[in-house]
Amino acid sequence: MIDYTLQQVIAAVEPVEVLNIDTLKTINGVTIDSRKVNVGRLFIPLRGERVNGHDFVVSVIGQGAIASLWQADQPHRPENVPLIIVKNT
Repeated sequence: MIDYTLQQVIAAVEPVEVLNIDTLKTINGVTIDSRKVNVGRLFIPLRGERVNGHDFVVSVIGQGAIASLWQADQPHRPENVPLIIVKNT
């Protein structure tokens, strides 16, 4: 099982910006599939040919994800959501 603080995640991904993050919270895993989000996970939204994972960020936070990455060039960034903004997810 993965047990990293969000501070450790932030240090690893070299973010452009960090929003609404409690750096002491611990993640217990990572997922790219919004249908498989468990409580305590970090969500990484990917852009595909048919689906853009960024469209599901608010939903996965509501399902218990601790935080999400967000690609800096993606529009419609949600407010009041724990986001780690990166150049490329």
